[in-house]
Amino acid sequence: MVDGLGNVYNCGSAQVYGSANSLGSATAIASTPTGGYWVANSLGFVQGFGNAQTYRLSGTPISGTSVVSIASTHDGKGYWMATNLGQIITAGDAVNYGSPQESNLTLAGTIVNMVATSDGQGYWLLGSDGGVFSYGDAKFYGSPGQINPGLAPGGTNSVEPLNAPAVAIAPSATGKGYWFVAADGGVFAFGDAQFYGSTGQINPGVASGGTNSVISSLVKPIIGMVVTPSGSGYWMVASDGGVFAFGDAQFVGSLGSTPLVSPIVGFAPAPMLANQPATGSINLMTEPAAGYSWVNSAISGARSTLELVMYELSDTTIEGDLVAAAARGVSVKVLLDQHFEQSSNQAAYNYLSANGVMVAWANQSTTFHQKTLCVDGSTCWIMTGNFTPQYYSTSRDFVVVDTQPDDVAAITSTFLSDFGGGLPTSAPSGNDLLWSPGSEPATVALINSAKQSLLIENEEMASPYVISALEAAAQRGVNVQIAMTDQSEWDSAFNELAQSGVHIATYAYSANLYIHAKVIVADNSQAFVGSENFSDASLYYNRELGIVTSNSAIVSGLSSVVSSDFSQGTTWP
Repeated sequence: MVDGLGNVYNCGSAQVYGSANSLGSATAIASTPTGGYWVANSLGFVQGFGNAQTYRLSGTPISGTSVVSIASTHDGKGYWMATNLGQIITAGDAVNYGSPQESNLTLAGTIVNMVATSDGQGYWLLGSDGGVFSYGDAKFYGSPGQINPGLAPGGTNSVEPLNAPAVAIAPSATGKGYWFVAADGGVFAFGDAQFYGSTGQINPGVASGGTNSVISSLVKPIIGMVVTPSGSGYWMVASDGGVFAFGDAQFVGSLGSTPLVSPIVGFAPAPMLANQPATGSINLMTEPAAGYSWVNSAISGARSTLELVMYELSDTTIEGDLVAAAARGVSVKVLLDQHFEQSSNQAAYNYLSANGVMVAWANQSTTFHQKTLCVDGSTCWIMTGNFTPQYYSTSRDFVVVDTQPDDVAAITSTFLSDFGGGLPTSAPSGNDLLWSPGSEPATVALINSAKQSLLIENEEMASPYVISALEAAAQRGVNVQIAMTDQSEWDSAFNELAQSGVHIATYAYSANLYIHAKVIVADNSQAFVGSENFSDASLYYNRELGIVTSNSAIVSGLSSVVSSDFSQGTTWP
């Protein structure tokens, strides 16, 4: 995402390669097919990041016009830009296939967006009135726009007005259809594009794909739309950075709770998104930056099953979402800890059980510290944090969004076993899962594997095995950096670690950031993130769940945040 000042923001596995603050008046962003993006401003100046190269332009915007959109060619070696009056400007290997401006068309609405066909031999332009213009091998499949028929390929004489201006267009996976979205979140589907949902409150039947959704009004208008690689879903983004996911689009974060200095003006998919393996993926969200609206979206999107394991649940909004899901026929099962947190969870237990949710207490002799949410047997969110709103704004936590079938199956099968009330037993490891009871050997092994660096965050420092492993790492020359919240019960461990050459940075208990995350990053190549604290109880006896992965996006995301937290802490002692 890019804001009007050129600042670039990411969600999930998308990488930020830089921001175009020097451009000013940024209006659009486009990603390359292999890793990078361009940011364009209203005057047609372009800045490339990652592997995105800038190229000589075929022209400049006509006086009084503004560049509103940029689109990559299929190989990433060029791009088109479109202005609000329909002028096309090319760069690199982009070819001009025609434009409303060249045809001297009088537009009923200004051009707001453009998107290229998959082979790069054509493109569609979208007008604010919903008029669609197709050029090159882009085909016209329909439009509710009010332009005069026959003025351009794709012209239409539909007379149905939109309730809000059209803002973005996106092609279907086959290129034989497209969606466009209006500022109120109304989605329109044409050709083989299927309607998967909408935030809009437009009148039903305005056009194919119209919706009479009664979702509450948006806080800010929608400005962009991106389709999933499968073509079976899409994301929409609002000017405040709020993201809405439909179909098979997974919610991996948003900027909805992040104060922005300028509204979001552009939205693009992560480079290489279309090449994600069919075997599923894992993505990372960082709290508190991501906010917790993703939970509401995930629960609202559930269609068949929903399984939640939570150590502490006191978020009444989430509880209401769970009840609403059960009311619409979703099989909702919630497992809550009672060994340590029964008093904290009792109100949630009472409310859920009284309102149609299948809620159970976990085995009373074991602490269930696991925090997971699984939906429809296809996606699991693995968390380090609890659903406790009083800590949302200050607690450093992470969420892994896991769609790997082996992981999802393992988490689901283990949930069903634990939901029966028995003692937690060994669980299937899936692709990369690390379960407790019994995770201490794998945790220590990851620390022992480090040859150059270790980045650590944890809420506790009480396991003698972990402490010894960290000391040994520092003594063999590994740069060990630990970021934690300063609590007196860890003083002895901190002193012992510091004497062995471990670097420790702490935050006061009263600081605006509380380190609740549980993270190990070894050599910037492998990482653990999950619910396990560095204590005997957590590593040997509790029900816990985390992931050990070499996924580069997860590793780099964790490394970046933990490094930043360490650098901003106070050196111990």
